[in-house]
Amino acid sequence: MWKILLTGCFLPFIAECLESAQQQMDPSTDFNKAHLEEDLEGVIDKKPEDMDTKELQFHYFRQHDYDGDEKLDGNEIVMSIFHHSHSSSEEPAGPSYTDDQLIAIVDEVLKYQDKNGDGKIDFQEYITPYQPEDSKQV
Repeated sequence: MWKILLTGCFLPFIAECLESAQQQMDPSTDFNKAHLEEDLEGVIDKKPEDMDTKELQFHYFRQHDYDGDEKLDGNEIVMSIFHHSHSSSEEPAGPSYTDDQLIAIVDEVLKYQDKNGDGKIDFQEYITPYQPEDSKQV
């Protein structure tokens, strides 16, 4: 019962944080392209502006799959949020979150994207929200 009340209190905040997390996980934004280029420097010779959407998504996904299991778990989602909000000392620090807020964000991201319910986001689940409606798999 307390989880329902706690979640209810955070709903407006969670919605705002979820939108922020989804923007941070969207490889097509100019910020993320620049960030991806910086992170892939010396790894591949292709620049993000020369990649199609699928390539951007693939590299962005792989960049945050820290354990190499081809899935993003809650810890990797949190690390992705921190990676982007604290990526450069020249950029202003991003928002800070409490543990409860991070748990709520991860829970919402998984609820939205984890279609098979395994507690992780595989590549297909990751790219689905970024695909046009007519090309999403059922």
